[in-house]
Amino acid sequence: RVYASRFGTSCIVFKDWDCTLNQTNIEGNNNKYYIIQILKDGSQYYVWNRWGRVGEDGQTKRHGPFDFEAAKKNFEKKFSDKTRNKWANRKNFVTHSKKYTLIKMQAQVKKSPKKKPAPKKKASSKAKSDLHPKLQQLMEYIYFEATGQLQKTLNCSITEDGIETPLGVLSAEQVSIGSDILEDALNKFKAGSSNSVLKELSNQYYTAVPHKFGRVRPPVLNDLTLFTKEFELMELMKDMVQVSDKSKEESGGGSVLASNDVDKQYESLSNKIEYVEPDSDEFNKVKDEICQSQERSHGKQVVEVMNVYSVCRAEERKRFTKRVKNHRMLYHGSRIANWVGLLSRGILLPKVVVSLGVHRTDGGWLGSGIYFGEADTASYYAGKGHKGTSFMLMANVALGKMKDMKKITYGLKEPPKGFDSCHGVKGTQFADDEYCVYKDDRQYMAYLVELKRKGGGYVS
Repeated sequence: RVYASRFGTSCIVFKDWDCTLNQTNIEGNNNKYYIIQILKDGSQYYVWNRWGRVGEDGQTKRHGPFDFEAAKKNFEKKFSDKTRNKWANRKNFVTHSKKYTLIKMQAQVKKSPKKKPAPKKKASSKAKSDLHPKLQQLMEYIYFEATGQLQKTLNCSITEDGIETPLGVLSAEQVSIGSDILEDALNKFKAGSSNSVLKELSNQYYTAVPHKFGRVRPPVLNDLTLFTKEFELMELMKDMVQVSDKSKEESGGGSVLASNDVDKQYESLSNKIEYVEPDSDEFNKVKDEICQSQERSHGKQVVEVMNVYSVCRAEERKRFTKRVKNHRMLYHGSRIANWVGLLSRGILLPKVVVSLGVHRTDGGWLGSGIYFGEADTASYYAGKGHKGTSFMLMANVALGKMKDMKKITYGLKEPPKGFDSCHGVKGTQFADDEYCVYKDDRQYMAYLVELKRKGGGYVS
């Protein structure tokens, strides 16, 4: 990306003559980018190149001045040399071995100095809000954790444009491309494909989703732990890009991720969330249900309820099945960074199984479904935030006729015939009771519970 401040305020990136290329080749320890742009300064044009290893400033070179036709010719030749594709045919781009790939970041701002990362929230600069103070604190907490995890993992900044990486602002399309490649790699891994096949898919994935590895050789995706880490990153990226894009579209302004306006953060979730007063009957009812859940499970009270929020996503309530009975309040924990995504989209059937809040690249002990557990179990998988608390959902789950399972059964995409759900029975091959439903309409979130777990024991 080029900013006007480098050449003076009169210099801008000209129209859509702007591309970001990336190439990862694990064999050769290549993890590099190449940027080509046409700059306009009055009646003169320049071609600007920047290249280097991902995460580093790299080198730059400016060609010109030219008239537009000469600049266009220079740009197109460089693009062809680096990709073996024609710029005019870039919509049908084909990746060639040992050549760069065109990555589809969001359109860049054409001028003005580089935006600085969003400043830390200060009470004096915070917009006035009509939300309950506890709800304001919740918004600040979950957005802080989500954007912080993204910055830590992806080497990005949060600006008014959105999630800005060293190679540009993340787009939903590029995240989707990366997710598809990662899923393909996982399927090949599970099918026992050779390391050379996995290495090539790893090259494609890191090319689509630029990672900062420094001078270290990028790792081959051939380990379940690594797949889990990358799927968690992709899920976080997808959620945050969607929330960011939605906020920009609705407000016509900057990304909510860089905003101190808690009302806008709340609105971007499209979820009716209300603070439940601790001296209310509703609060005591939730707290009692959590105590009863722990008694049913292992008989130990390990969950200390700090705050309770009622949650109502209209879409979930509308699609919830009326046909299947046997409704139970069950629990779902998740990493602290995931709550902006979960509250904005709900718990959906995943490509990679999420069991009680943790990705399971083994396919899931009860197959590919949405997993719930008792309160003590779910709280174990609820990772702590910087305040020392964590969150879990209390969900209304339509279990219907349950199939009790005493053995781990991989590969299920639906319950056995005649049943509506599966129950992994505690004390068999299952250490805890696990409940799995296989359709989105069998559950809806009812409460978000902020908690502390007595004695620790969290999974991060």
